[in-house]
Amino acid sequence: LIALKNAPDLNPANFSAMTRLDHNRAISLLAEKCGVLSTDIKNMTIWGNHSTTQYPDLHHVKVKERDAALARSVIDDDVQIDQMEVDLEEECLKILALHQPVAIDLRFIITALKINSDLERIGDLAVNISERALSLNQEPQLKPYIDIPRMGEITKSMVKEVLEAFVS
Repeated sequence: LIALKNAPDLNPANFSAMTRLDHNRAISLLAEKCGVLSTDIKNMTIWGNHSTTQYPDLHHVKVKERDAALARSVIDDDVQIDQMEVDLEEECLKILALHQPVAIDLRFIITALKINSDLERIGDLAVNISERALSLNQEPQLKPYIDIPRMGEITKSMVKEVLEAFVS
């Protein structure tokens, strides 16, 4: 754009193509590293004058927007998760008391109780994160969230695999 301003005799259409390509490449690479869609990347700026010398300015990039409604929803749903934990625990204790399972059935029920407790704890931690996110949303973002979305996807995948292994 600097060259465009300083070279009025040149066709303006000749200046944007390579810059746009490099801009799109920077967005694509950051999205891949973060494990998000390229449409989730906002405010990307690139500096330099050619592909080999250009670099992305990550100081103002936003990876996914801050979602206060989602954070409030997580907080509001915690009561329901707590109640589900209590209900499942009561059912497991009923089975233990009334049917006195042994061997594989006993191990299954004990494992269900432990997973139940862990899932409730995950819900509590999600509430803590959501409360912190709401307070952080009041402050300007200091740096892009590069690893946090990726860690969230890995965590979701791990919990899903554990639950699938349990019911299989």
